[in-house]
Amino acid sequence: MARIDINARVIGDTELAQALAKLSSQDIPKAIRMGVRDAARAGRTTLAKSIGQRYSLSAGRIKQDVPTARISDGGQTAVITTSRKPITAMQFKPRQTTRGLSMSIYRGQRTVVKSGFMAKGLPFRRKGKDRYPLDVIHGPSIHAIYTGGKWSPALQARTEVRIEEALESGILRALGAMGRGYGRA
Repeated sequence: MARIDINARVIGDTELAQALAKLSSQDIPKAIRMGVRDAARAGRTTLAKSIGQRYSLSAGRIKQDVPTARISDGGQTAVITTSRKPITAMQFKPRQTTRGLSMSIYRGQRTVVKSGFMAKGLPFRRKGKDRYPLDVIHGPSIHAIYTGGKWSPALQARTEVRIEEALESGILRALGAMGRGYGRA
């Protein structure tokens, strides 16, 4: 299971340090909790969008395998996980052709599975020359796409950058609201 850990640490941001100095010690953990929550939501959304740009999966289907983040340590930490369960080829727009079963895993590219066919709404492949046994054809899981897929370094970098931006802006937004008199505990 891929884990994306979000921990709040303040390092070197002068605007954030000045805002923190003005507030009481009770407001700071609340602002960090709000920032972590925003970062977790943004990380899940960015993960779904960036995978959807490269692979022929919808964002809704991707989000089925990326559950809502688990927030722990009193809201100071969030963990985004991905599912290892492989996705059936039905999600990759399969077509029966004379050469086998054609499906589009990557956007704009089609892959042909020889000895593949459609039956009862599922894509199957024969294991050998005999009529049986059959295997259901699967594509990669969201975990495999994120951790070891063709574009995994770009996906990971993009997600991490977006999480950092959302964490910082969420904390600053919460601190600004508290400074104006809203959101106090």
